[in-house]
Amino acid sequence: MNSSVNHNHGTQTFTSLFSLILTGGLLSLAGGAQLQAGLAETLHKNPNVAPPDSVSYGKSYDQWEDTYLRWVFGASTIEPDANGNAVVNNVVLLPFLFPAADETPQSADVTMTGGQPFMMTLYGFVGFSYADGTPSDEFLDLSLFQTLEIKLTLDGVTLIDGDNAMQYFSQIPFEPPIPGDSYSSIWFQGIGVVHTALPPGAHTLRLDAKNTIPIPPNFGDPVFELHNTWNITVQAGR
Repeated sequence: MNSSVNHNHGTQTFTSLFSLILTGGLLSLAGGAQLQAGLAETLHKNPNVAPPDSVSYGKSYDQWEDTYLRWVFGASTIEPDANGNAVVNNVVLLPFLFPAADETPQSADVTMTGGQPFMMTLYGFVGFSYADGTPSDEFLDLSLFQTLEIKLTLDGVTLIDGDNAMQYFSQIPFEPPIPGDSYSSIWFQGIGVVHTALPPGAHTLRLDAKNTIPIPPNFGDPVFELHNTWNITVQAGR
């Protein structure tokens, strides 16, 4: 997730939330059927990943993204559980691993109690409004995400890849905005996942993601790349 504030503020042409809604509304019946078939295939392969349009553990995907990102950016405080995890509705919010300056892969060790689902943002961008009057960031073109090279695996089994990633895409405004020193975070675009509880034992969650279309200059480096591993130990329920 890129939240860089190293902006050049050049004029960019981005798609808006309206264009996303309009595009969805103009889907043909054949296209809609194809989308539904793809979704059914995704759910068949990944029955433990919450369906994109579901309300899972009390929240929709958009609501989980809002909850998760406010926690990541320090706008909300969540009392940790006995394992040191932020937990909402018994769902563990996995730590987001920002890339290192030298681009070395990142990892985290996480211990969970049996019966706890988990949620995380995989890849995305945050837009800002600025106290100095600089025009606010607009939504990025969807092609940036549609062409993303991404793969999330759990114990070697693929959960998310380029074939189904857009089914888990969220585009949300932050209401209210998340305040900062000289800017406020006003929106998020990206991909996340909600997963059911894992069985007791050791598990490995691995994410590799990289954009293939250059990111606009005011959002930082042209390539935003992640290579992250979460080593998860699930204890028997207490």
